[in-house]
Amino acid sequence: MLHRFILPAALALGLAAAPLALAQGISFNPAAAGASANTRGGCTLIGTTTNDGVGLEIHINLSSMGTTSKSVMRLATNSGCTTIIVPDIFFMPGNTAPVVIPVPLRTTAGTAIYAQAQSNNTSATFRVSIQIVKGASGLGYANCEAFAPFSSSVTRAGTIDLPIVLSGSTSFTQLVSSSAQAYGAFVFAGGENGTPASQRLQFRIATEPSGGGTASVFYTFGASPIGTAALLRAGPYLVRHTIAAGVPISVQVLGTTVGTDTFRINGIGCW
Repeated sequence: MLHRFILPAALALGLAAAPLALAQGISFNPAAAGASANTRGGCTLIGTTTNDGVGLEIHINLSSMGTTSKSVMRLATNSGCTTIIVPDIFFMPGNTAPVVIPVPLRTTAGTAIYAQAQSNNTSATFRVSIQIVKGASGLGYANCEAFAPFSSSVTRAGTIDLPIVLSGSTSFTQLVSSSAQAYGAFVFAGGENGTPASQRLQFRIATEPSGGGTASVFYTFGASPIGTAALLRAGPYLVRHTIAAGVPISVQVLGTTVGTDTFRINGIGCW
């Protein structure tokens, strides 16, 4: 029963109300029949909401997927998946563990929700369900957009290489020079660009003064390489933090060994 997720869903989104689950799970291949890897699959209907919602959770279970696979998923409200409500979110779950992605996005009753995925593995298939969280009017956000989009050509977490730096470093890599909106929440996910060394890492997300100056870290998450291939799994994570429009957003990756390894990060902002 999907209802076993009621309490965790509400807590993850910072809401007191219980979610209403869309009662449908679907399975689809993120690479269309005959297509190569790193290609979007079909646009698949997950279900139609029966209540207004102030947030949602995407639950992704894996029907077939290699442990080195990297994927993204986005949600839309039309059958062509062109009216995007949740931009592509990166995930790399291995071959058995489910992925839960909370997004504090408002939805209205009667909204059809479609999903579309992409993977670097042509054999990847998923089963998807969505939890709609009910809550008081005014909670949640009307829009979400990608400010640190994934790399579509190779299905990696981002497009900007993030080098490892040592603890105490003041060096940050800018993801965006000026935030397009006054965001109130974020979803972040990290990944490697290649095969990282076997070391524990710390991603530090920060804002910077628009004219330059000391970065102010507002969220930190750890990541460890997994498996014999030393591939990185980090997120996705929901972050509640408000920033003004026009603010630079940067990231720092701390590690113990500085070398040629680089990492990437995927980020969406909601407002």
